[in-house]
Amino acid sequence: MDDHLVIREARITDLARIYKFFLSLEEDLVARKFYRYLPCNTFPNRLKALLLLFIKLFLNNDLSVVLLKRYFIMILGLIDDKVIGVCHIETNLIKGEGTYGIAILRDYRGRRIGYKLSSYAIMYAKKLGVNRIILTVDSDNITALKLYKKLGFRVIDYIERGDYRYTTKEFVDFYKMELVM
Repeated sequence: MDDHLVIREARITDLARIYKFFLSLEEDLVARKFYRYLPCNTFPNRLKALLLLFIKLFLNNDLSVVLLKRYFIMILGLIDDKVIGVCHIETNLIKGEGTYGIAILRDYRGRRIGYKLSSYAIMYAKKLGVNRIILTVDSDNITALKLYKKLGFRVIDYIERGDYRYTTKEFVDFYKMELVM
């Protein structure tokens, strides 16, 4: 079913495809309910998302690792050259830590693509020297919680009304989870 799935690190030349992915994600209310990285719901947010993606992808090189001790891991899932999933880990190599996020387009969920992208990104982070990855997940995002537990993450905190869900304009409870490698 996913014979044509390609998993690889994002490149600066993927900028337009990744941006289009985030615009598509904006139309998916389930995805945007839980995934709030790079919101594209307004014109200023779209410009901000495009600029932020450009900066992160442009600065992803050996120089940023040496000088800034940071690396932005962005792993893409592509089918027929279309970005259908993104997993990212923002690393702080001084602390050996990373912050994780993932999103998959609606038509491609339930095919283990999230697991494959996450495994690839986690392996990449480990090679860079990251030994701890942190994420937050809404307490009602049962599918994501199952994925994270399968990947080895464990709950370290529960925060009531700790995050704002702009799609429903409410504060929601979330878990803070970590993966120690």
